[in-house]
Amino acid sequence: MDSIRLEFDPPDYRRGEDFDRLGRAAAELLAHLFPPVQVSLKYTKQESAPRTAKGAAARAASVPAPGHMRTYRVPVPGESGWWRELTVVVSDAGRRFLGLDTGGTAGISSVAVAGKPKTVSPLTGHRVPRELEYAVRACEHVSHAWLAHLGGSVAPEIHAALAAQLPVLVVSYITAGALHGFAADSSRRSQRDTLARAVARVIEYLQALAGGRVEHEALSHGVVIAPPTRTEQPLNLGIYPDDFEELKRTPLLADGVRAALWISPAREPIGWLTTESLRRGKRRLAAASGPFGELGLLAEAARTLGGVGIGLSKNGSIVIFVKEQPLFIRRLGKWSGTLWRVVREVLGARYGEVGTTVFEAAVILSATGYGGVLGLVEALPEGVHDKDRVHLARHKAVRNGAARASERGSAERPHPEWLFHALLPSDQVVNLGAPALAMVASIDGATLVSREGNLLAYGAIIPIRPSGSVGARSAVARELSYEGFVIKVSCDGPISLYEGGKKIFEV
Repeated sequence: MDSIRLEFDPPDYRRGEDFDRLGRAAAELLAHLFPPVQVSLKYTKQESAPRTAKGAAARAASVPAPGHMRTYRVPVPGESGWWRELTVVVSDAGRRFLGLDTGGTAGISSVAVAGKPKTVSPLTGHRVPRELEYAVRACEHVSHAWLAHLGGSVAPEIHAALAAQLPVLVVSYITAGALHGFAADSSRRSQRDTLARAVARVIEYLQALAGGRVEHEALSHGVVIAPPTRTEQPLNLGIYPDDFEELKRTPLLADGVRAALWISPAREPIGWLTTESLRRGKRRLAAASGPFGELGLLAEAARTLGGVGIGLSKNGSIVIFVKEQPLFIRRLGKWSGTLWRVVREVLGARYGEVGTTVFEAAVILSATGYGGVLGLVEALPEGVHDKDRVHLARHKAVRNGAARASERGSAERPHPEWLFHALLPSDQVVNLGAPALAMVASIDGATLVSREGNLLAYGAIIPIRPSGSVGARSAVARELSYEGFVIKVSCDGPISLYEGGKKIFEV
């Protein structure tokens, strides 16, 4: 289905290029962050304010169908008499995969009360990913706040600027909500809002740095936002990045790889973070680079400090970590990653720790810029070469029997590549862990895991049927999905899910 649909009442209205840029930007962002949804914008011409549903019975009558989320009508900035209603519809495939209850009532609503939207809690009997709910809330909140601040008449150039800024603000609010549990109480909401503003400002600075060069070198940068501790308090030397962004040494001394800058949610600098400083602080420290390669310092610092790590890579991508787990990646001007938590939970429910380990390996590949195909299959498909079969290498006498077989000239002489399979510390992916699984999955070819968690093969060439214009990796993922569940990771970041010979959706 088309991801965005516009509907007008009266239907013959011809909109201009500047008509409701903000609403359309919100729809485009939601459709991109949540690929398994369709976003509809319904515009109604009505000079007076639409009537507001009152009471539980009236609200129940206006409840959208299962799999839908809807906002009540709000005025369109700068368009007198026009009102907008936004509806989000989860696709059938997405609803089935995510386990959404199709028999209960649905989603969230925003009801206009005294000219301001009031969010109604998710209705019982229907599970909605909290990130999607939160993103819809954030879009409405930002739009309404700007409208209240600027008034009904908004110049086109201001409207366009606000629309361009919307993705950063929504991503920032989701990030802050993920750290504070999408809190609704006033005290935690205040902490969330403060953190969201800090995240937004850091992202804006990193976007300005992206593509820049100092002394012919592309720039990288890393920042961790976390509260001060009893022993480490903010330095009274300015606000980051406002007082430091013009300094040449700011990105150079906090490159996100060797060192990161620690700031408070109020954006006050606290100190430098390095592997050595984390060790000196007697904090639990993972391996030097961790599973995220050059971004490992940011991931580990975010975990140990209980905060948010934000890093700019030299390739221009921006990665956001919340307590070590990557939450968002921005590549080529687009944000992705919002549904990772939900997909991880679904695979955990289906396949247990094996499913979560496989998906975490896919996320590591995405965060570090590698591609791969990982399949959870019943058995190896026909045509996989013996040299790629991990179980053959580990269940035959490779170490002690190899020399004897070689001397006899036996037909069972092992393949040289079996050496690497035999050197693996385990053929159980849960014991291997997501970082090691991501390492082998980054090799060209498919990585295959049994539902019981055995690593069956990696770097495997899969015979595929003619695929027309579909890329080789997509064709392999589609073919393997006849045997089970498959995750395809593109080098530019997106993670695609396949099952039954079809692509379910992309995250």
